[in-house]
Amino acid sequence: MVWTSDLLTRARAALPGAANRIAWYERQRGWGDKLSVLLNLDDDGRLYSHDGPSGLDDKDITVDVFGATGEPVEVAVETLRTMFETRDVTVGGTIFGMGFVRTGRTLGPEDMPDGARVFRRRMLVRFSVEAA
Repeated sequence: MVWTSDLLTRARAALPGAANRIAWYERQRGWGDKLSVLLNLDDDGRLYSHDGPSGLDDKDITVDVFGATGEPVEVAVETLRTMFETRDVTVGGTIFGMGFVRTGRTLGPEDMPDGARVFRRRMLVRFSVEAA
């Protein structure tokens, strides 16, 4: 799936201070309470016409932002929200349509398995992708 690696590239450019701590599916050990972002696919929807797949796909992803305190987490969430709400951005082989945050909530603080105490914000984001 090219769009998943293109989304990582896009998110890492938006948050350069946390670029090496943005990942799909699993928050890496050793990240502790450092600002980090975890992406998970919730819905890999395809759009269809009467002729079959239209080539435009809607994606729903959960974005979890972790940090030592609430302030950097909120700043990162707003940065990512702006990134998702920017329309028609081409990264690599993917054109990202304008996204919108379907839900958002604060979780935490919570104790992670590695002993770190983190604050967390979660967003469910929907956006469309198509091949460039």
